[in-house]
Amino acid sequence: MSRRTWLVVGVLLATVTLVVVIVAVTSTSTSPSSNAPGTSSAAPAPAAASVTVPGGSQVVVAMGHLDDPSNTFYELFDRSPDSTSWELATPPGVADNGGLIVGSAPAGAQTAGFLPSAYLTFSVLARRSATADPWTPGSVPGTLAAEPDGLATGTGGQVAAVLDRPVPEVVTAGAGLTTWRRLTTVAGLARVPSRCAVDGVTSVAISSSGTPIVGTGCTGSSTAGLFADAPSGGWTPLGPLTVPGAPSATTVLRLQAGTAGLTALVEGSRGAATTLVAVWGAGGTGLSGSAPLAVPAGWSVLGTSVGGGRGRGVSVLLGSTVGPQRRVEAVDGPAAGSAGGTVAAWAVLPTPPSGTTAVAGIGAETDAFVPVGNRLTVWSITPGADGWTRASQQTVSLQYGSSS
Repeated sequence: MSRRTWLVVGVLLATVTLVVVIVAVTSTSTSPSSNAPGTSSAAPAPAAASVTVPGGSQVVVAMGHLDDPSNTFYELFDRSPDSTSWELATPPGVADNGGLIVGSAPAGAQTAGFLPSAYLTFSVLARRSATADPWTPGSVPGTLAAEPDGLATGTGGQVAAVLDRPVPEVVTAGAGLTTWRRLTTVAGLARVPSRCAVDGVTSVAISSSGTPIVGTGCTGSSTAGLFADAPSGGWTPLGPLTVPGAPSATTVLRLQAGTAGLTALVEGSRGAATTLVAVWGAGGTGLSGSAPLAVPAGWSVLGTSVGGGRGRGVSVLLGSTVGPQRRVEAVDGPAAGSAGGTVAAWAVLPTPPSGTTAVAGIGAETDAFVPVGNRLTVWSITPGADGWTRASQQTVSLQYGSSS
């Protein structure tokens, strides 16, 4: 099937299925976009993100003319566990200028979600059972939230998604993506007794047992907003875990769950001050956190990586808001900080290559991604190395001017 045919069939299927779901599932109904053709009120694309699961690693990298949204393309790259190279894996035939998010199951099944852009006024999904399998089109009853972990795939094929509505909600469907049901909303989570005053839903994950887990924003609190769907019904707060530095608000930036447990990245903020904490949970309500990482004044989070490192590690790419400077910090998984009651600490890696826009952790290796137009260069570094080594370079075919 050609790329053009895939686009036509995929979008038509998504549209027809969306209409059926709107009629049949009133709890997740949505209204058609009122935007004029060729315009979009979609939120900015999520920050660059990567994840490593037992079935492989995935990273989404923005390529093309990064100063022109209509000619910026969000490309998915895969790396299998037994490979040292990254392969282009973007689902074909759908405009991805609005952003691309991916939910990966531990065994390798994936669900990719395209965010609205230009004439694509709703979200389109693509599914595959393993990284080497072909993609098949699907739909979701609304518009996906522009969050790196706004989409999750479970071991049994279950999918959960955060929808970007006036009041965000979480929905779920089976592997066929034909029948969606509401899991919860901001208002529903706000009624759960906890130390978090929920003000938004930012992420979703599915545990190895099939339990949905949701990450939120919290106002007036330094507690991380993490909630699990209780088997007996209702939602249970996980933790509590307090972000150091007495922030007045917290946000779950990343959230992954698998056979080893839960891994998250939580941001705490107070005024202009920002603190990051990696969070781990082995099950139940117990959570542990890393040492805090203070984001320097005038810097921001450009990219994140979850699941790499020598355990369930977390890496962040920080960038200066007034210049090209970049900085990579990484923290190993909970095993590194469990002995003797010590706390896992962040480590600064050597300065990444100029133009780095994304990072990924695979085992003890960290990769940095440098896109220039349609050319992507991958650099790597391992513990003890003095600097980064160029690992690979590839050219991606980009269809400039094809955002519609």
